[in-house]
Amino acid sequence: MIIEVKIAGTFKELNDRCDAALEQIRTRKYAQQLTDDCYQKVMSYGIAFYGKTCRVKMGETVYQDEE
Repeated sequence: MIIEVKIAGTFKELNDRCDAALEQIRTRKYAQQLTDDCYQKVMSYGIAFYGKTCRVKMGETVYQDEE
């Protein structure tokens, strides 16, 4: 499981910050190391906080390539 956490400047930014967290997971290929280490399924979550409010989005699930 990969979790990326962001802070939002306003309540309305929560969705955008979750999306930014998921994009960072994809572009920096955080799941690659886990699949290289034989994890078969890697789930990702983008979490954004604004004050005491939180939003969570689930990203794509990465599966280890079949050999």
